[in-house]
Amino acid sequence: MQHESAAARPHLATLAGDGGQTILVWEEGGMPLDLPAAYGTGVQIHVEELAAQIAGGNAATPTRDRTSSSPACKDLAAVV
Repeated sequence: MQHESAAARPHLATLAGDGGQTILVWEEGGMPLDLPAAYGTGVQIHVEELAAQIAGGNAATPTRDRTSSSPACKDLAAVV
C-alpha cells in the first residue's frame, strides 16, 4: 500500500482555555487504516515534546521510551 506524503495529509492542532488549564486537540487527516498504532505513537511523541518545550524543558529529550506506547496503541487499533 502506498501512503501519502506528510505534506499531503492535513493536520490541525487547536488550543482552548478551560479554567486554569489548556486543552490541546490534535486532528490527523489522511491516516492509513492499517497504521493507527504507528500514527498514535507518533502523535503522542510530538505532543509530549510540545508540552516539554512549553514547560521550558528540552523538547529533544523524550520523557519516556518512545516504544512504550506502541503496544497499547496496537491493542486499541485492533478494536477500532
